[in-house]
Parts: sequence; C-alpha cells; structure tokens
Amino acid sequence: TTQIGYAISTAVAAYKTTRFAFDEKSDTFSTAQGTVEYGTAEGLPDGIVSLDTVRLTTSSSSRYLLEQVSYAVIDALDVSGTYYSRPLMYAWHEEKLRMYPVADSTYTVTVRFLSDVPEETWCDRAEALIRCRAKRELYTHFLFDPQMAQTMAVAEADELRSLKREARLKQASGRVVPYD
Repeated sequence: TTQIGYAISTAVAAYKTTRFAFDEKSDTFSTAQGTVEYGTAEGLPDGIVSLDTVRLTTSSSSRYLLEQVSYAVIDALDVSGTYYSRPLMYAWHEEKLRMYPVADSTYTVTVRFLSDVPEETWCDRAEALIRCRAKRELYTHFLFDPQMAQTMAVAEADELRSLKREARLKQASGRVVPYD
C-alpha cells in the first residue's frame, strides 16, 4: 500500500503544472497603501502555481489589466521605493506578487491562476488519468514490467487527450470574432 500511495502522489505531481478545467481559479484581495509585495499573509490566495492575469479595480469601479513583467524590471524601476500610484504592472517571484508602482490607495485585485488543487481533487476529477499514471509508475519502478508500463502509458495518453479536450471545450466559444 505504501508503493501505491507513492505512485498516486507521483502521478499527481507529474500533472500539477498542467492546465485542466478543474485547476483554474480566480480570487480577489485588496491592496494596502505602501505594501510592496503580497503573499498569503497579505491576502493573496493560497495555492497559486502560476498567474494568468492580474486585474485592478479602483474605488470608482474602473478596471485595469496589469502588464506582466519580470521581477528584474520592477526592481530596476523601483529604485527609490517611494513612488506610489495606481499599479500598472506586476511580477510573480518567490510565491509573491509584486506590483509597480506601489499602491497609493486600496484597490481590489482579481487574480486568475493555475491552482495547486488537493490530491483528492485529482483523484476525483482526473481519476482515470491518475490511475493510469500511477499504474505506469508501479509497473516501471516496482513491478519491473515494461510491457504493462507501456500499456499504461498509452492509456494515460488517451486520458490526457480526453481531459485536454474537455478543458478546451469549456474555455473556447468555438467562434473566431474579429476586433479592432
């Protein structure tokens, strides 16, 4: 049973950074005047694997999509640490969100992100994929049966395609719309 548990954990870890319909999330938090970085202690949601978008909403309900830049860019711009204004850009570094300029007021920030969902969610929402990957791990590293490992790899690939198709259907409208 220990080997099975390890195989399941390894299977989940293998797909942790892969985008599916069930591991995309959005959440909000508020800025505080003068706060340079936001982690979970400052209200940033827990479990962010990677950020997709960061949107700022002002007290007058104006919404602004922040530009993603590297941490080095913000570090180079923020030489004095005393310039406060409405943030225009952000960087994700060491599991913290840094915005520039530093917020001069309280803003609502909406983050859309790839979430680190619990193992139970994986075993519920992607059960067949995780089962096939775990069996592949067991056949490869514990039972030493390369033929069955290959069989499980094929089944795993089929399940992955199925889940990716489901995610695409939920994300796309199926139409291409021109814009100016």
